[in-house]
Amino acid sequence: MNQRSIRKLKAPLLLLLVCLIAYLPLSSFLFSLKNDAFIYNFPNKFFFSEALRHGYLPVWNPYLNFGFPLYADPGFAWWHPITWLFGLIGYNAYTFTIEVLLYIYIAGLGMYRLGRNLNFLKKTSFIMGCMFMCCGFFIGNLQHINFLTCAAFLPWLISFWLLYQQKPNVKNLLGFGISTYLLCAGGHPAIPIATAFYGCILVILHPLFSHSYNKLKEFIILNFKLIIISFLFLSPLLFSYFTLFPFYSRAGAVNHLESTNVGFTLPSYISFVLPLSTIKNSTFFLTDVSMRNAYFSLLGFISFLVFLINDRKNILQKIFCIAGLIMLILSFGGNVKESIYVHLPLLKSVRTNGEYRVFAIFSLILCGSFEINQIYSGNDAYKSKLKLLLKGFAIFLLLGAIIIAILLNPNLNLSISATSGIQLIKNVIDNITFKHTLLISLLVASFLSVVYLWSIYRNNWKDILLLVFLLDICLNSWLLLPITGVGRTSVFKMQQIISKSPNGFPSPTSINGKTSQDINEEEKALIGNWSWYDKQIVHPKIEYPSLLNGTERFYQSSDTALVKIKPFAFLLSNLNANIGIAHFTPNSFSLNLHVPRTDTLIILQNHFPGWKAYINDKRVPIFPYCETFMAIAVNENSQKVTLSFTPAH
Repeated sequence: MNQRSIRKLKAPLLLLLVCLIAYLPLSSFLFSLKNDAFIYNFPNKFFFSEALRHGYLPVWNPYLNFGFPLYADPGFAWWHPITWLFGLIGYNAYTFTIEVLLYIYIAGLGMYRLGRNLNFLKKTSFIMGCMFMCCGFFIGNLQHINFLTCAAFLPWLISFWLLYQQKPNVKNLLGFGISTYLLCAGGHPAIPIATAFYGCILVILHPLFSHSYNKLKEFIILNFKLIIISFLFLSPLLFSYFTLFPFYSRAGAVNHLESTNVGFTLPSYISFVLPLSTIKNSTFFLTDVSMRNAYFSLLGFISFLVFLINDRKNILQKIFCIAGLIMLILSFGGNVKESIYVHLPLLKSVRTNGEYRVFAIFSLILCGSFEINQIYSGNDAYKSKLKLLLKGFAIFLLLGAIIIAILLNPNLNLSISATSGIQLIKNVIDNITFKHTLLISLLVASFLSVVYLWSIYRNNWKDILLLVFLLDICLNSWLLLPITGVGRTSVFKMQQIISKSPNGFPSPTSINGKTSQDINEEEKALIGNWSWYDKQIVHPKIEYPSLLNGTERFYQSSDTALVKIKPFAFLLSNLNANIGIAHFTPNSFSLNLHVPRTDTLIILQNHFPGWKAYINDKRVPIFPYCETFMAIAVNENSQKVTLSFTPAH
């Protein structure tokens, strides 16, 4: 490898190092991802890799609410190449953690490339990448893996969009199409829907601010080509959604009155400067703790303020500033969401919207980075404005800390009795109040603003400023991750629980509690419903978004209690009939029957397009039972029944 290649790898490798250090609680494997990450997102990944490991195409998951077409699941990144990469390697608690870190790194790398494409200095581009990679969206929503996997490709998408406006060649066209695909295939429709709105805003604003009305027709044609290439790349994904949505319980509009507490509320704006203060006082913030953080470093926020007070604003800054503010409005909860979302297409189906702050964070970083680039380029006027704002911030934050300390008298009354350091930290977090977090946040921000200010007066200020910035993002990441991102359990402990799952795919009738080790209540709280892992067909309802309409009706009907105690396959009239399972895989199985008379065979798997049934190798029709399951007419001549699933044609 020559010296030039090494220089090109320097920034990506440093970004990777920052990612690992900033997310050290996770990258060290000392603490695992928590809540939604393992309870809802990981199980399908585990099944996916188990199927691949045993030579089966994972298109149908028989263990999710009586079966679900996994290839069409909007909550699972089935069509994403990274899912297939880790699926082939094998999903476990360790590879799952590495995958999440990889997506975060991709986000930072994309932001770095965007900066370089805008002809920013390497230091500026590097700061951009670190800001986005360690921003409050990724820290706050770390457990919501599907948000991250989509948003990671936002910088790549915007980068190719900007490049294509300047150089409308095949390379940039394909780059945009691939980026669109990777973003939309990430496993959650909410971010792709918001990206469509964000893109529309950019396309509308661009000709308005560039005043290129004489080239408006050319601009429309260029962007229409981008839409066409996007649909071509997305056609497999759209096809799978098209086959599912008529049967999908979450395909319609959501009740926004029931989901107003998942937005980025106005009090959450404090997180732009004081992110730690958001971990307490839900009645003040009126939203989930994961939706409150929008921090992207004190340097980044002050640089954005420099942009606001600066008389010279370029076209891109104006466009992205307005677009970011509009997306900030769309990320609101409460009455704003209730009044806006019902009138906008696609947004009617979005339950959570606090994650849309990522578009605002992205825009603010981009606007402020022009100012950072001017400062690093040696522009004294910009540097003077940065100094002025840092002085103001330092004084304001220090006064705020003093006032809080005096007026609120935040005394900590904590029990220091703990069996370990982790337990002690938990005691502190459990007992600390909003007053305490506000004071700590003010002190941290005061310290950082003073150190930033000190660094600018040094002779080698450029390098020191960069080091202070890295301290800034790492310190705030370490403070917030234990609350919003990782739990107290180690990755090793999580893997121990997962390893209790039986190997392969046992026949449903052979599972009697011995092929899979039992787990206790504490382990269930960490890993979720054990039915995902012990590979049983008949199980209680799993509280998971992926649910078919028929299954949802069944769980609400009077038939539920009677059917759930039945075996995987049974005869409607002759309940004591001998039914043997000759062969079982996730996508197909064969039954040996001894039927004394005409009867109906019931299979406790969802009746969904793509299933085919054969009796003695002859195709027969499948009928719905209880509007949910599969039923087949059989008689005394029916000796072998085979059912197989392939994606509907």
